[in-house]
Amino acid sequence: MATSNAQKKATIKYMAENLEEVRFRVPKGKKAVVQQAAQNKGMSVAAYLIDLIEKDCGEKLK
Repeated sequence: MATSNAQKKATIKYMAENLEEVRFRVPKGKKAVVQQAAQNKGMSVAAYLIDLIEKDCGEKLK
C-alpha cells in the first residue's frame, strides 16, 4: 500500500517538531563492524547506538 501525500506531510512535520539528527563517520571498513555488533544484539544500528549512549550517560534518549 502506498503512503498518501497527507501521511508523508504529517510524518515530515512530526520529525521536524520532535526529532534531531546526529551523524557521525567511521573509518572505511568499520561500518560493517558497527552493523554486525547491532545485528548480534538483534537491533538496528540506530537502536544499538542509542542503547550504548543511554548506558554510558544514564539518561534515556527515547
